[in-house]
Amino acid sequence: MKYSLLLILAACGASPPPAPTSNTAQSSSTPAACGASYDEVAVGAPCTADGTNCAFPEGTCRCASQSYCGGVAPTEEMLAELAQPVWQCDPKRTDGCPEEVPSGACSTEGQVCTYGDCCIQPATCTNGMWDVGQASCPP
Repeated sequence: MKYSLLLILAACGASPPPAPTSNTAQSSSTPAACGASYDEVAVGAPCTADGTNCAFPEGTCRCASQSYCGGVAPTEEMLAELAQPVWQCDPKRTDGCPEEVPSGACSTEGQVCTYGDCCIQPATCTNGMWDVGQASCPP
């Protein structure tokens, strides 16, 4: 009985969805809000797809509110402006360092890589392993 029900369900299944009609050059993993290319995203331009991450061969972009990095407390006006989402992009690294904060084995003894926009976190290749230091933030 269980098998005949499955057979009936399989025979009555819905037809496949229609093929997408988009003419953009994006990959299926890049949301439509990203645009067709890395160069098309205007860094600092307002965006409405807050939380959207876009991956391109040249780097990654995200639609997000900006963080404050400074020693003096920001004014209410500054905080309001920073809360508005804008496009922020990070080009792919060309310095031989991993894209993200590394862990585990490394191959270039003494190589130092830094991560972060405001608080900077160093990672050093020491004795074949990444040694990730504490982040250093401005006062």
